[in-house]
Amino acid sequence: MIHDEYDLSKPNFKNQPSETGASPRAKIREPQITWRAAHETFGAPKKKPYPQPTPNPQYAEEDLLDRVAAAKYLGGFKPRTLSVWDCTKRYDLQPIKVGRKAVRYRRSSLDKFLKEYMSP
Repeated sequence: MIHDEYDLSKPNFKNQPSETGASPRAKIREPQITWRAAHETFGAPKKKPYPQPTPNPQYAEEDLLDRVAAAKYLGGFKPRTLSVWDCTKRYDLQPIKVGRKAVRYRRSSLDKFLKEYMSP
């Protein structure tokens, strides 16, 4: 015959299933190792130690004030005023988040604010 691809006596890999019954384009997957077998064979995965933060020597001995104390230190502002300034970035008081809700201010940042904005 002129065209071998149309000869029905030869296997046509585009249309004929393989001996296993699967499509010839189907990928053969290797058996996956289970989590338990991996632990028994290789041991538990090694946990990396969490890196400890290194303190900045510039701020090592500096006082941190909460929002209420910082508002009193600045001259009787309401604590809510400081939170609005932090949110709107009106003044750069450099708040420090401690945990989820707590906010602290460095005394040096507050002194810088007083010198810059409150001096006559």
